[in-house]
Amino acid sequence: MLSDPAIAELLQNLAKLYVQRLPEETRLLERLTQELIDSGPELEQLETLRHQLHGIAGSAGTFGFQEITDQAREVERQVRALIKAGHPVDGTDVLVQSLSGLIEQLKQAAFADTASDPLVADVPRYHARQPQLWLVEDDALQAAEIISVLEQFGYAIRWFEAFADAEEAAACERPDGLILDLVFTRERINAAERLTRHSPLVRLGVPVIFISATDSFQARLTAVRMGALGYMLKPLDMPRMVDRLEAVLEQDRPVAYRVLIVEDDLLQGQHYAAVLSASGMVVETLNEPTQIMDRLSDFRPDLVLMDIHMPECSGADLAGLIRTYDEWLSLPVIYLSAETDLDQQLMAMGRGGDDFITKPISDTRLVASVRVRAARFRKLDSLMARDGLTGLLKHSRIKEALEVEIARAERNAIPLSVVMLDLDHFKQVNDTYGHAAGDQVIRAMAHMLRQRLRKSDLIGRYGGEEFIIILPDTTAQVATRVIEETLERFKALRFTADPGEFQVTFSAGVASTADQILPASLLNMADKALYQAKSAGRSRVQRFIPEGNTDD
Repeated sequence: MLSDPAIAELLQNLAKLYVQRLPEETRLLERLTQELIDSGPELEQLETLRHQLHGIAGSAGTFGFQEITDQAREVERQVRALIKAGHPVDGTDVLVQSLSGLIEQLKQAAFADTASDPLVADVPRYHARQPQLWLVEDDALQAAEIISVLEQFGYAIRWFEAFADAEEAAACERPDGLILDLVFTRERINAAERLTRHSPLVRLGVPVIFISATDSFQARLTAVRMGALGYMLKPLDMPRMVDRLEAVLEQDRPVAYRVLIVEDDLLQGQHYAAVLSASGMVVETLNEPTQIMDRLSDFRPDLVLMDIHMPECSGADLAGLIRTYDEWLSLPVIYLSAETDLDQQLMAMGRGGDDFITKPISDTRLVASVRVRAARFRKLDSLMARDGLTGLLKHSRIKEALEVEIARAERNAIPLSVVMLDLDHFKQVNDTYGHAAGDQVIRAMAHMLRQRLRKSDLIGRYGGEEFIIILPDTTAQVATRVIEETLERFKALRFTADPGEFQVTFSAGVASTADQILPASLLNMADKALYQAKSAGRSRVQRFIPEGNTDD
């Protein structure tokens, strides 16, 4: 059974609603059967009957009536055979008999008790939260430095000064990751010797990064054998530490995939949405195909689940329409349908679909199928759209995203703010400390922006050391405050490189539609504000205010 009571109750209620609509479906099927008896098997009539049977085959199994699905499929096969004959004459008696059997099953199902039916497998729920890290370090000054920097990047740190205290806590608590010193002088403990398979810290099964003053093949080999995913040398390069932390934590971080379900059967659409939501996905449903492009632009899904047979527009036609837009050429479109005819499936795939899932499908398999396909798309999209150094959107993609967000803001009458950000005196960093140090600064900037901003905000690397930030539903005042707070945290970072430590600041310009700036001019106005910030001495955030406007 599903572990979340609210989702379980929702699915139970959907099943009850399905049972309540069975008498209506039964009456419609009885009418079609009587027409078949009275007037004979006409092609138009058979198509209507086939569509009705197809819907029953897809929905019954979803709500726990697999026998009805099997019978409906068999009757639909008979109807298809008569349609294919072109001039259906024979086979009517057998078809009527099969229909009578299906009608009887539907009548019995109308009195079914759905209260005890298990509806969905126990799937893990996703809860977005601040990453929790344990720092096990007996040097208080070193620990204070690590905590200060990591908290700037949005991590929650719990410090253990004693190795034994961390082992005791591991017996009943579990962080997202460990940062662990190898040598504890006061306790006379070598962590590499204590971390056997039976150690509570090892049994946590979380990513571990070791910190040590010793750099040797044997020390690193021992750390790897103890499950280390990182090995950082003292004195610590904190931006590099943050870089490694984000990389190792990303491997285990649940991803909230975005799924759009296009389904004309409202109950089925709600059932699938509830199941996928319970597994941690963000789901929207659509039962009006003509709204598909607006919904894609607003929702930006990772994957579309689409029925093939819908009244006004087939799934194959809709997939083909989506492919006429360059922006959505690579979006996975997965058909979820009761269609079992291979020729029909291949036809639909040829019109723009990527895969085919046959209804009914178990809830566990539905979650697994969607997750695998969404993960594959997100990985491919990341390779094409993301900057290799920072993982942020590339120049062209962030400009495309801005156009989408401008359209969304205009449709919904909400403010939109854009920030142009540039690292100060970055050429001097490269010239003095080398390009490797410069890359560290750029990655640190990207990490901090990701940690400080909302998931709905969009960040792109516009040029070498330039970034664009898009903040939907945000006024200039709020955007300015957020970027100013980010600046304070960023300029507190200390970077280490030959010939020594250094710090970096940035300048930023903010423009917002809330200040009566035309959406099409946002980027230019943010760029002008950035120029003003640099002219005023750098290391500041400048809001662009058109002439005649006053700051609230």
